[in-house]
Amino acid sequence: MFFSPIDKCEAILKRLRGTIIHLAGNHSKVLRNQLWNNQCHDHFEFSFDGNLVVLNHYPMRVWNRSHYSNSFHFFGHCHGNLEPYKNSLDVGWDVHQRLLTLQDVIELAKKATLEDKYAFYINTED
Repeated sequence: MFFSPIDKCEAILKRLRGTIIHLAGNHSKVLRNQLWNNQCHDHFEFSFDGNLVVLNHYPMRVWNRSHYSNSFHFFGHCHGNLEPYKNSLDVGWDVHQRLLTLQDVIELAKKATLEDKYAFYINTED
């Protein structure tokens, strides 16, 4: 979307409902410099239904409270080319071809199975 002219970007954004959280990525020049007056975040965290939701354009292997089962990380950038990782999900349009609710992405992220037992440098099996 953000390779489009400013007026087209604004027309698309005005049609969206709810709270829009702008996350900066590698193609965010229009967001950062010209589009609307809204803030653009590199990283954004909030609580939702007892869960911590961490948003970033780029994927992270660990994130705030990632060792807890109710902490989730959602990202874009990879266009579906990254293996699923526990409680983390690529939510890009090109991956799902639809808008997803927070409930949708949390349930999908819970199904991600790749887990690195050394991600926190603690071996609990000894």
